[in-house]
Amino acid sequence: SMAKVMDVMGRNNISIASVVQSERFKGGYAPVVILTHKVKEADYTTAIEEIRGLDVSGADPVSIRIEDFE
Repeated sequence: SMAKVMDVMGRNNISIASVVQSERFKGGYAPVVILTHKVKEADYTTAIEEIRGLDVSGADPVSIRIEDFE
C-alpha cells in the first residue's frame, strides 16, 4: 500500500513534495510518481532498496534526478 512506501520514505528522512497516482492497471497495480524535497543520496538509496523489497510493488522503482539550480 501507499502507506508502506510513505513509511519507508519517512524512516529514511525523505520529505515528500508531491504524489501523483494514476488509475490501476488490470493487474491491480497503479503507477505512482513521488517528487521529494532535497535528500541525501545515502538516505534515498536505502529507501529505494527497502521499497524494492516491499510486497506492494508490481515493478522495480525508477528514479529520475531533478536538479535545482537556484
